Amino acid sequence: MEAHSQDPTIIDHKLRYQEGILAIEFEDGTNIPFRILTYGEVRAYKSLVQTGTLSQEQIEEQIYTTCVLDEYYKDKPESLRAGIPSTLSRLILQVSAPEDHNELVNSFTIYREKLEDVEEQMKMVICATFPGYTIGMLDSCTFDTLTRLFAGAEWLMVWRGGEQFDFSKKGSSSSGRISDKEIAQSVAATRG
Repeated sequence: MEAHSQDPTIIDHKLRYQEGILAIEFEDGTNIPFRILTYGEVRAYKSLVQTGTLSQEQIEEQIYTTCVLDEYYKDKPESLRAGIPSTLSRLILQVSAPEDHNELVNSFTIYREKLEDVEEQMKMVICATFPGYTIGMLDSCTFDTLTRLFAGAEWLMVWRGGEQFDFSKKGSSSSGRISDKEIAQSVAATRG
C-alpha cells in the first residue's frame, strides 16, 4: 500500500457532522465515521502522553479503536492506506478539544456569540427551569415543543413572582437578547 503523502486537516478533507457523528472522506473515497472523544477521554490521553505511560503509537491505536464507528475499519485498520489510522487518530484528538490556549479562547468566543441568539438563550432558560432537560435534548425538539417549554418556564417564573420576558425591546427573535435579570429570575424561580 502506498504511504499517505500528507496528514489530512479539516481544510484538506471533507469533515461532516450528522446526527452526532463525524465522518471524514479521504482523497481515495474512503469514508470513515467516528465520534469525538469526551473531555475526560482527552484529558486521560494527554496525561498518558505527558507521563510516557504509553507510546504515541499506542495512544493513536487506542483512540482509533475507541472512536471509529465502522466495524470493518475498526477491526481491520490494515485494510486502509498506510498512515490513515494514525492520521485519523490525530485528527480525532484535534477536533475533540482545543490544543492550546488560543484555540480555547476562540472556542469560548464562538459560543459566547452564539448565546446572543434568543433561541439559544431560551434553551438555557428551559434547562435552568427544568433541570431534567439538556441542551442536546432541546436541540432535537421541534420549535413548537421548544416554545411550549419556554412558555412553561416563563409561566413558572411569573407564578413565583418574576416578570415575563419582554422581547419587544430586544428586536427580532433571531437578534434579540434576554436580559441577565430575566435569566436570573428564571433561575431563581426554579429554586423558589
